[in-house]
Amino acid sequence: MMAACIKAVGGKTRIVWVKEHAFPILLVASDKHEYNLKVKPLLNLLFTDIYEEDFGVVQNEEGIWLNFDYTKSYPGGPFLNKEVIKLIKI
Repeated sequence: MMAACIKAVGGKTRIVWVKEHAFPILLVASDKHEYNLKVKPLLNLLFTDIYEEDFGVVQNEEGIWLNFDYTKSYPGGPFLNKEVIKLIKI
């Protein structure tokens, strides 16, 4: 549902399917420079008490994706490092 809402307002999303779980990811930057300039400062501001370097972020040929799995109180959750079964385009 979160991925559909993001797509409805113009965002680019995917669903990541791992063993026993699925979660949305959102394209947040086209490259590392854009991510460091625009996204990283915002994440640092929003999650100052638990911010870690590049948490919840995955990069591929399309750009940099932020994990929107909120099984914890911040992007990433415990499923980020699981083996991906399928990446579903929406």
